[in-house]
Amino acid sequence: MKTFYLARHGESQSNLENLCAGGGYDSPLTSLGHEQAKSLAQRIKDNKDISFDVIIHSGMQRAHETAKAVHSHFPHIHFEKHESFMEHHVGDWEGQKWADIAPLWLKGENPPNGETWGDFHKRISSGYEILKSRYKSPLIIAHGGIVKATHDTFGLPIEDHIPNTSLYRFEKNDNLKWTATLL
Repeated sequence: MKTFYLARHGESQSNLENLCAGGGYDSPLTSLGHEQAKSLAQRIKDNKDISFDVIIHSGMQRAHETAKAVHSHFPHIHFEKHESFMEHHVGDWEGQKWADIAPLWLKGENPPNGETWGDFHKRISSGYEILKSRYKSPLIIAHGGIVKATHDTFGLPIEDHIPNTSLYRFEKNDNLKWTATLL
């Protein structure tokens, strides 16, 4: 696997309400989120430089709904759930206002009864190892935390904010270093 694509889901109800929604808080897309998902699908369809052999989603409702919109343009492409790409499990922080959680998060605290950053990172790394053994160029529809952790996993700077339906191309160059391009 020398190339893969990673997109964040469309706007979810928890995004709209500024709630912390990790892997234990399933939140559907809003009306805007459904429109964003359709727009993402069209952007992917229209970009002839994007080529993938599978569509992976985390299984969480917001990612699944976004991935379904993309899959509707590519029904011949295999479509599967992969739980390694579920959002960071944030335990007692699930459903809390981001304004209340952000100071703790920024200090690097691990969420009570949740996944540590290290465990989250291991889960994602394991997921990429599995994908690498099965596919040439997957398209993954997941979450903001997954996008940030993926940048970190591949030694890239972590973005502060990942807008809904952001789409990145990750490529391994001739020096075996990964690059990420926002499409």
